[in-house]
Amino acid sequence: LLQLNVQGFTMPQHWINVFIGGILIVAVLIDIWVRQANIFGRLRARLARRTRTAETTHA
Repeated sequence: LLQLNVQGFTMPQHWINVFIGGILIVAVLIDIWVRQANIFGRLRARLARRTRTAETTHA
C-alpha cells in the first residue's frame, strides 16, 4: 500500500470509497448537531446585537 521509493501515494478504490463515506457520515452528524443546537440562529442573533450596539454608540 505504501512504498518508500514511490513519489506518490495511491489508495485502492474501495479505500477511497470508505474515506469519502466516512466524511459524509461525519458531515451528516455535524449537520444534525448544528441544527438541534440552533448554532446558526444564536450566531445570527449575536451578530445582530453586535451591529445594533455598534450603530447606537456611533450615533
